[in-house]
Amino acid sequence: MGNQSSTESGSDGSLTKWLGRNRVFAFFWTFALVALLNTVQEENDIFLHVVDDYADIAIIVVAIALLAMWWKKRSPQQLKMTGNVMAVLAVLLIVATIFAITQEYSDPADFGNEIPSLLFGIFLLINRFV
Repeated sequence: MGNQSSTESGSDGSLTKWLGRNRVFAFFWTFALVALLNTVQEENDIFLHVVDDYADIAIIVVAIALLAMWWKKRSPQQLKMTGNVMAVLAVLLIVATIFAITQEYSDPADFGNEIPSLLFGIFLLINRFV
């Protein structure tokens, strides 16, 4: 019986950890969306300046939509799958942002929001494994 209660509390700890990770994912994705929407409004005068931001916004909207659809999942396996999908989307965000950095580094009018986007992607990826 002692082993069952420690196993159950371990399961509860795992469940709590994954639920916490989902909350962090939701916070970071939502915050990144609001920040990028603000940037798009500021740089909207030149379409080429916001193309990369639209790609980031598309990734973020997909992530938020998936989190919303899967919000009621409660088993550790389902939550782990959600975390894995969020990690993949974070990697896509990082790759898109690194590409944007290489394209916009020489244009000071366009470069600026890429570093925070890169940091958001890195923090989201770290959240999956910490």
